[in-house]
Amino acid sequence: MNLPSNVARYDSVPLPMFDLLEARYIRPDASRTLRAWAKAEEVERRLDAFEWLCHVARRPMGIESFVLDFSTAFLMSLESALQVLGEEKATQFKLEDWLKSQPANDMTLRGLRTLRHLEAHVRAGQLIQRPTGGHSRFAGVEGGSTVGWRWAPIGLTDFRALRTPRIEKAELAQWNQILETRLIMDLMRDGVTQVLAIFTAAES
Repeated sequence: MNLPSNVARYDSVPLPMFDLLEARYIRPDASRTLRAWAKAEEVERRLDAFEWLCHVARRPMGIESFVLDFSTAFLMSLESALQVLGEEKATQFKLEDWLKSQPANDMTLRGLRTLRHLEAHVRAGQLIQRPTGGHSRFAGVEGGSTVGWRWAPIGLTDFRALRTPRIEKAELAQWNQILETRLIMDLMRDGVTQVLAIFTAAES
């Protein structure tokens, strides 16, 4: 594909046929009745897109905003899926009260939701680069030739500006440690797994 001469080019990258990718987590199931499953499937697609980007973009120069937009899309889709689920089940439970009873509503899920709230209401997202890659469905195990993108920790001032953080102040240090040590794509995979568990519980 040719670009205008005034547009900076990153590289020539292979683009998969995403419509044909087989789901790894939220697989088709004819027994499901909730319409909100379509939003849960969207969350997994955002994971696929992020994994692909991390695989093909081996140099951070000039693409950090693009990576950030992909990571933000995941956070927004995750929150949207839960909110749509809550609307569909509104006559049976209040979403936030019900989530407190769900084992899948762990620190990872609550931390991801807190990041979404932070980006939506307090500040733009922030990334950290590490000279280590991760694994994805597109490449298997990767070495140091890929960029290990991480979300930046949440400062106390920003945390205090949140109206409804999903983690407690006492959990902030632990969540920040997770953000410092784990790649975004790994946290995304955990998030998709927890979304699957929550939607499955809502079906019962």
